[in-house]
Amino acid sequence: VYKRQALNSSGDTMTMFCVNRHLSRDITTDISISGFKPAGQVAAESLYGSSIYEKNDEVTPDAIHPRSSTVNVNGSQLDFTFRHESVTVLKLHRAK
Repeated sequence: VYKRQALNSSGDTMTMFCVNRHLSRDITTDISISGFKPAGQVAAESLYGSSIYEKNDEVTPDAIHPRSSTVNVNGSQLDFTFRHESVTVLKLHRAK
């Protein structure tokens, strides 16, 4: 899983962009966050299809679409399973 992260200009939201390029294996990760204390839940939005051959076209315009979920954060630890052949955006808000 390749990850990039960024803070917004006010420093209260961290966004992580994650890609699992493996063709058949989901990857479970334990992400430790330092220097940023996230709130209890993380918004996750993943983009993937049922196969690498699936596509959006005039017959099936919504075959591939973003799927939203939430993930609980335990302190500074985040556990997430990235689906194979997927792109996921995780948005973490700073705890108050």
